[in-house]
Amino acid sequence: MSFTSASLAPGRSARNRADDSIEAAYAAAEDQEATRVAWTRVHGDRIESHSETFIDVVYHRLHQRLPDGSTFERWVEIPVLVRIEDRWVAVEVECEVHDLADERLVARRATDHGAGLRIVHTLTPFPGDASDYALYTPEMWSADRDGCRRRMAAWEGTFGTLTVPGLVGYARKSSKLTVGPGSTRHGAAVRSGRNFGVTYGILPNESTLLQTALADAWKEIAAALEEADRS
Repeated sequence: MSFTSASLAPGRSARNRADDSIEAAYAAAEDQEATRVAWTRVHGDRIESHSETFIDVVYHRLHQRLPDGSTFERWVEIPVLVRIEDRWVAVEVECEVHDLADERLVARRATDHGAGLRIVHTLTPFPGDASDYALYTPEMWSADRDGCRRRMAAWEGTFGTLTVPGLVGYARKSSKLTVGPGSTRHGAAVRSGRNFGVTYGILPNESTLLQTALADAWKEIAAALEEADRS
């Protein structure tokens, strides 16, 4: 069995170029005396971007000393602004398996592959220790646990597994680093039914996200080959 991927030359329609690449795949397979050929095409890349400013409050724990030398704990409400940038990249993947002897299509698969990334960047300074920041206070938890759980669910929908102390910790670091494939991800946020990996930094270019979107494209080829084996 021989495999080739499509090479689409500019200046002609996508369908005509795809037909040419299938013919080239047939020719290559015949040269190798193969009985079947697997052909794939990746095309139609699309990119969508969205940005917004998240506005909420968090709580900062302060330890104040009294004249007698003792201390007491109090919580102060801190307004927080976080810049959010979402980017979604999608590509279309087509896979076909052809029988050379009969010149017929044995199996075909066509689907979209997409990848999304959410970049967060704090616009609010956070003095003190990161561990002294929380989404709600102990008193709030005691008085209204359901309300605190709703706040937690809303936070996780926006920031994934990135906690308030985690966000404060990132705010102390440089945000000038471009996010790469090895950057830390904090779960996933959801927008319009799509999952966006949450991380801190600067949005990468389109090609980096395309690599992520295509990471599992080989599974389409494998599935087409399995389908062809059953035919």
